[in-house]
Amino acid sequence: MYLFHEFREVNEFWEYSPKFKVKNIQDVHNFAFKNYCEVDGNLSEDFARIKKLKITFFEAKYKLVNHMMSYALATPFKKTESFEVTFSNEASIVYPMPAYKPVGSKENFLGNLFLMQLTVLEVYPGKEGQPLFAEDFYLGEKWRGEYTEVLKQIDKI
Repeated sequence: MYLFHEFREVNEFWEYSPKFKVKNIQDVHNFAFKNYCEVDGNLSEDFARIKKLKITFFEAKYKLVNHMMSYALATPFKKTESFEVTFSNEASIVYPMPAYKPVGSKENFLGNLFLMQLTVLEVYPGKEGQPLFAEDFYLGEKWRGEYTEVLKQIDKI
């Protein structure tokens, strides 16, 4: 699975400034998901859950096009770092965002797109023959709200 987002290195006038460089991605982004399956609001133990997850980061500089309405890559994505995260064998919401320091820009770019590749390495088995199940993956800026609040909005939809 791939998830992507961006971080800006600009001031309110969209001018590049190194002082806006993101020091730790945990400070500005949330990443969370349900490491279990819910059926009609009830927990289902039938399905496998993620035990070990590898998170690989890729970054690319971007520019805005179409009157600043769309992103366009200014450079190709480049692999920057990988992390392995292990979860306990319990049905819970997990927050696996590692302490990652983005490479970012050293030039006059608005910022970087980052892409997270998620690779499941190990699972806790469910009932025999049942697949892995995790749901409601979320990657977003912290100022947009907490994951549990976002889930309430998703559930309304």
